[in-house]
Amino acid sequence: MIAVDIFADMVEWDDVQRTRAHRAADLGSTIYAVARGSAAAPLIFLEAGLNVIDAIDAFCRNRQAKEVTRQLEIEGNMLLRLLADLDERLDVAARQDDLALEARLALLRRSLERQACDIAIGEKAFRGLSQQIGVLGQAIAALRLHAAPSCRSLLQLEKVFYELVDAQLRITLNFVAE
Repeated sequence: MIAVDIFADMVEWDDVQRTRAHRAADLGSTIYAVARGSAAAPLIFLEAGLNVIDAIDAFCRNRQAKEVTRQLEIEGNMLLRLLADLDERLDVAARQDDLALEARLALLRRSLERQACDIAIGEKAFRGLSQQIGVLGQAIAALRLHAAPSCRSLLQLEKVFYELVDAQLRITLNFVAE
């Protein structure tokens, strides 16, 4: 029985398994004693004893496999809970990101609408200014027809007019470049 206890300590059996192993060892001893004293073939009893030992070994392996399966199921359930928790966190983060993105898009839309309004107002003002410059150019051309070629005030007015046209062209080029 010492061998059974040493093996039970190695495999970490509980009391029920130890009791079964002791009974199996007692049964093996009994079978051996009957086989030695019997007139029947001792090989039959030896074969029966080996079959009992094989059954005990299969039972022990089955118990170990059940314990491993139980531990794996516990770990699998824990991993499933962890996965569900991570999935929930990811959903919350995605919803927060969606809300932040929607807020930024709304802000960007408002900014673009303001810019479009400013551009429209600026375009109307620029067209009005261009028409006034055109009218001014026509007035200068009409004055040129009736004035002397070296009229100093008309020459200054033309110089200012050309500077104004030059500024208008620079603004137009800057607007097109943007």
